[in-house]
Amino acid sequence: MEYKNIHRDIVEGCLARNRLAQQKLYQLYSQAMHNICLRMLNNETDAEDLLQNSFVDVFTKLHYFRFDSLIGTWIKRIIINNCINFLKKKRLKTVEIIEQAILHRSELTMIQISWFNAIRLTNELNLDKAFDAVYLPTK
Repeated sequence: MEYKNIHRDIVEGCLARNRLAQQKLYQLYSQAMHNICLRMLNNETDAEDLLQNSFVDVFTKLHYFRFDSLIGTWIKRIIINNCINFLKKKRLKTVEIIEQAILHRSELTMIQISWFNAIRLTNELNLDKAFDAVYLPTK
């Protein structure tokens, strides 16, 4: 058997909407994919949610898989892309919150607190470039 055809029978079962095949595919790859999610997101709850959503994507898009690579490689690519998209959305929300706090400040102390929190969040999320577009007017 050719190496890239490992689990071909399981994939074909999934394509036929066989629930046992879907369960087997999930069992084979969920732990490794969860580890990737956890490593990228650094949050257990987000990792679990993203893993489940990613496997929904796997099963709904499985008809695009062409057996040109290992199924695990294809699943891993979906997981990584979903993690990246999740982090981008999270970064945008963080920047929007910070911008709103800066725009709607009531006094200078609030700006300083918001800016301190923005820097802290940037460091936590490893978003060094997130504030390049944020303009902090001086008084």
